[in-house]
Amino acid sequence: MKRTAAVARTAADLEHLNRLRTATFGVRELRLLAGTQKSHSYLADGAPPPATEDKGTDGFHFAPGQEKARIAYVLEDRAAQLTKGTLELFRRGKVEPIWKKALEAKDLTHGEHSLEWDGTIDKDPQDFPEGLITAEHSPYKLKLTLEGSGTADSPVAWTYFHVLLHSLELELGDKALLTRPLDLALWASLVMKAGSVAAVVPAPGATREIRLVSNLFSTGNDKNNNTAFTAYKTLWDKGPHLPLVAKFLVRKSDGTKVDAPKAVGKVRLQWDFEDVPEDTSRHYLEAREYLDASLDRYKATTKPKGDNCHKDHGGKRGDATQSVFPTPPNTFPFKVEQATSRKWSAYSEAAVTGPHQGRTGVLFQPSRMAGDAYTLTVRFPYVRKPDGKDDLDTEDDTLLKHALSASTGAFQVWREVHLVKYRKKDASITSINLATVQDYYEKAWLRLEDKTAGTIDGMPGYDAKLRTQVNALVGPRQYVLEDGDQGTLTQSAALYRSRADFKAKLAAAMGWTAAQVNTWVNANIGASMSNFEDFLESVTDTVVPLACDGYLSALEGINILQFNLYWETTDGVSSGTNGFASTDFPSMGLNRAAYLQTRMNYGGGLNNMQQTTTHEIGHILFLPHTVTEGGPAGLHDDTAHWNNCTMSYNYNQERKFCGLCLLRLRGWDQTNLDKDRTRNKKV
Repeated sequence: MKRTAAVARTAADLEHLNRLRTATFGVRELRLLAGTQKSHSYLADGAPPPATEDKGTDGFHFAPGQEKARIAYVLEDRAAQLTKGTLELFRRGKVEPIWKKALEAKDLTHGEHSLEWDGTIDKDPQDFPEGLITAEHSPYKLKLTLEGSGTADSPVAWTYFHVLLHSLELELGDKALLTRPLDLALWASLVMKAGSVAAVVPAPGATREIRLVSNLFSTGNDKNNNTAFTAYKTLWDKGPHLPLVAKFLVRKSDGTKVDAPKAVGKVRLQWDFEDVPEDTSRHYLEAREYLDASLDRYKATTKPKGDNCHKDHGGKRGDATQSVFPTPPNTFPFKVEQATSRKWSAYSEAAVTGPHQGRTGVLFQPSRMAGDAYTLTVRFPYVRKPDGKDDLDTEDDTLLKHALSASTGAFQVWREVHLVKYRKKDASITSINLATVQDYYEKAWLRLEDKTAGTIDGMPGYDAKLRTQVNALVGPRQYVLEDGDQGTLTQSAALYRSRADFKAKLAAAMGWTAAQVNTWVNANIGASMSNFEDFLESVTDTVVPLACDGYLSALEGINILQFNLYWETTDGVSSGTNGFASTDFPSMGLNRAAYLQTRMNYGGGLNNMQQTTTHEIGHILFLPHTVTEGGPAGLHDDTAHWNNCTMSYNYNQERKFCGLCLLRLRGWDQTNLDKDRTRNKKV
C-alpha cells in the first residue's frame, strides 16, 4: 500500500528543518512467565532499548504437561503495519525449528499479549512421540519473528528456557521383570521384610540384606573338596537379579518436583557402584587378622577399589567380564549398555512410551558371595557433548560432580540356610539355645533362619519305628533292644539290655547254651565291655537314622532331632556321643539334612549343646574336622595361629570358626585360600 504525507516547508528566514518520521513496528519484549518467574528477553542489535530493566533469567523452567506457562510479548505497531508474526521453537543441537505457530490477527496488535502454553508441540516419532517438549532436548530457544508493510526497527526477539529434572528416585522394579524362580522368591522375600515395594531400596546410611537362600548340604565324602563352592555357584551362578527402576521427577517453575513422565524423554542414566568397606572388628583377633589379609587381595588396585570377594576367590571384584549391571534379556523394557571407560558402570535409557514411560532401570546383579556389600549411585548428566552424549564415562571421579545424582544405602549380601523342623523325644529335655548357634553363623554373613516359628514337635510312634529297624537286623542283634515302649522308657534314642541281660536273652531266644552264647558274642562283638559299647554304638548308628527318617520335614533345610543320650543300657552304661550330623537318613540329599543332638548334661564348662550344634551343622555345611581331629591339611587356619576352631574338639576355650571356615561358609572358593593368612594378601 502506497502512503502519502504533507510536510510544511521551512520558512526562508528560519534555520530549523521539518522532517517526516515514518511509523515503525517491532517486538519490544518476549519472555515466558510462570508464577513469579520469568525468562530473559533478547532483542537484535540496534533494536530500541527496553523501557524498563529486564529482570528475567536464562534459567527459567517449567514442567510441560503438568503446568502452564505464558508466552508474553509486547508489540510496537501504532500504525497497524504488522502483517505476520511467527513463533518458532528450537531445541539443543538442531538448527531447524521443531515447532512453529503463526499468530492470529488479534495477536498482532499494538501492545501487550499473552498466550497460555503447556509445552505441547507437533508430534515427532523420533524426538517428541508424545507431542510435548522434554528434558531430553533441553535447553530450548523460543523466537518471535515479525513481518509488515513498513519499517521494522526490531523484527525479532527470543528467549531461552529449560525442562529440568528435579531429582531421581530409586525403587524396586516390578517382579514381572524377572524370570528365574530364585529371583522371584528373593523379590517376594525382600518386599515382605521391607513392608512394601517402595521400602526395599535402602536410603543412604541404611542397609538392606539380600538373603540368598542356599539350602545346600554335605551328602558324604565332600567336605574335603570344593563342593561347598561349586554347589553354591551352580545354584546362584553370577548372583541374584534385582530389577531397579529410577523415576525422573521434573522441576516445576516454583522449584518443587512433580512426576511428569511425558516430559522426560529418551534420557540416559549412568548406574555406578562402590564397595562398602567391611568392618571386621566384630571378630576375635585371630579371625580378624585372617579376614583382613584375605579381603585385602588387590584391594587398592582393582576398579572400583574395594574389599568385596576378589575373582581369585570366586567373586566379581577385578573381573571385567562379570558386571554388576549386566546386559538384560531382550524382553527387558529398558535399553542397557555397558560403559566403555568406566567399565564397572552401565547406562540405561528411559522409556518414552508405554507403562514404563518416564522411567529407566537395570538388573542389579551383586556377587553371590556373602559379606559383599554395595552402594549404588545413578547420575543424570546436565553437561552433554554436541552429539548428546555425556562425559560421565570416565574413571576420574572429579568429573562426575556436575551430574544430578541419587544414591542408595548398602545392599548387603547374606546366605540364608533354613532350620525347618525341631523335634524332641521328650518335652522335658532342655532345648538348644538356637540364638547362640545363629550368632556363630552370623559372623560368616550366614543367616541360620528358624522356620519352625518356635514350634518344637515330639516323636509320635517312636517305639514302632525303632523296633521295625531293630527287627530288620541280622540274627541275634535284633534282641539287643530292651522290651517296653521305647517312646516312654527313656529319653535316649535307644534303651538296650545290659550285657548280661543280652546274653541271657540270646540263650532263651536262640536256644543256645552259655558256651554257644559266649562263642557268638566273642566272635561278633568282643569279649570286653568296651567292645559291647562299640557294638551298641554301631547298632544305634544303623537303626536310629532309619527310624527317624519319617520325622524329617519335606521342606528344604536342616532338621534337628534331640534326645538325652544317644543310647543307654538298663544297668546305666551310656554313649559318650554329644551329637552328630548323619548322612544315613534315606530322604536326605543335597537340599535336606538332619542333625541329632544326643546330650543334654555336659557338666558345665566351655563344651555345651550350642557348641555341639554349631559344630555338627558345620559338617552339614561341608566343613571338615581340623587336622588335630583327623581332618585334611589346609582347610583351616594354621593351628599355630588358632587351634580352637569350631570344627575341632579342643575344649580349653570357647570354640569359634577360624578365618578360613568363615570364608568358606560365605561361599568363597577355597582354591586360593592358604592356611597361612599372610599368603592371602596381594597388592
